Amino acid sequence: MKTGNSEMMAAFDGSLESIREYTGKKIAVATLTEKKYNAIRAEEMMLQPGELASEELTRERIGFDQVMSPSDLEAHLKKIRECKIALDLARFDGDTSAIEEAKRKLAEADDTIFYVRSSLPVSKLINPNAELDLPDIYQQEDLLRLLRERSLTPNVDLPGSEALPLNDTKEYMEELGMAVIVRGLDDMFSEELLAFAETNLLDRKIERVKNLLGAVKSGKPNPALEKAGYSLDELQGKFPNAANLLSVFKAITRRDIGTSFKDAMNYFLDRTDVTDESERLAIIRQIDDLLDLVTKTESISIADSIAQVIEGLEQEDLASIFTDKLRNYLASKGQNVDDPNSLNLRLKPMVLSYGAYGHIRGSITSPKVLRELLTSLHERGIYVLQNEVPALRILDSGPVLRGELDENESPILSPIEYGRIDRLFFLYNPYTGEYEFASGFANHLKNDEF
Repeated sequence: MKTGNSEMMAAFDGSLESIREYTGKKIAVATLTEKKYNAIRAEEMMLQPGELASEELTRERIGFDQVMSPSDLEAHLKKIRECKIALDLARFDGDTSAIEEAKRKLAEADDTIFYVRSSLPVSKLINPNAELDLPDIYQQEDLLRLLRERSLTPNVDLPGSEALPLNDTKEYMEELGMAVIVRGLDDMFSEELLAFAETNLLDRKIERVKNLLGAVKSGKPNPALEKAGYSLDELQGKFPNAANLLSVFKAITRRDIGTSFKDAMNYFLDRTDVTDESERLAIIRQIDDLLDLVTKTESISIADSIAQVIEGLEQEDLASIFTDKLRNYLASKGQNVDDPNSLNLRLKPMVLSYGAYGHIRGSITSPKVLRELLTSLHERGIYVLQNEVPALRILDSGPVLRGELDENESPILSPIEYGRIDRLFFLYNPYTGEYEFASGFANHLKNDEF
């Protein structure tokens, strides 16, 4: 519910009014779930269950002309679809009067544009793998397309977008220079760095496998082996030819052969007495199994390899580790791209999220950050990357009662630290086609809630 006649509310109302004038249409809040619809009525419009709200009251309380329930929205979009079909048929028949009548009916039906409130419930945002019963409209692509075409908000998927179902998205941020879209590590790091990291990763795996096979070959109890999650008995059963496999791994090194690991393996096998194709395939499968085993058991990942490679680079080589797109973005934000360890970034899910759910913060060279990103890309889909602006920290002048007691049963008096978030609002001007600053305010959140 709007409170007072603040600068922000005045700018907001003015923006909506200019959009009404420009489009000649009303503006409605579109909800895709009954829960969201009822929450807006109760918490933002202060309505009782079943209480009706006129267009005037709705404008007074939230600035919009109407709040549409999912069923009202679906009926509205179906009416537009019906009128568009009627117009197409009239044009096909070539009946001028029928065409004009169909145009009139379509204009009457298509009288509203939408501010879409389509965010998923918090339970889904916390756990992207949680089951979710989607509203019927999610299954009707033609209606979603009509809704997208009539949506005011840039953070709703555009027609033809990969991101479905319809929901909040940050896809627009890259075009506005606010972020870089990240679909994989190759959107962040250069081809040269990733190739070097892949080679380094394979070398590390080979060394682990050689150590593992050496322990299996000796057959002696190995506490370090058990601690790492291996069972000596199981390994001896799975790899009875450990000695032969060890000789293969000792002979194969990518740098000696100067080619791919697979070619190097065949190069070695060509120079042994293993000529039977089935035997060769059996050895290759066992080698693949061993590499896969150490990868899973010891969590050896490309994320660790990238961080290790960057750490070992000379200063003059650090400038080439990023893609041109990321480098240009960071430079535009005043970041020192020649010192990657100083870059603290925030990565956010591009779609199906709001608030801070799924956010990843930290250094771009941190293995922990990169591992979390790889997992999140799989679970949540595409991400956007932004430079992290440190929040202002504010210490309450205190002392403040914390509601806790010390060992003497006396109240604990201590100041409380707050983090400050500045929230800035930009509103769309349809006449200039640009977003203009409207207003802003600051939130102070307790440090443990920040």
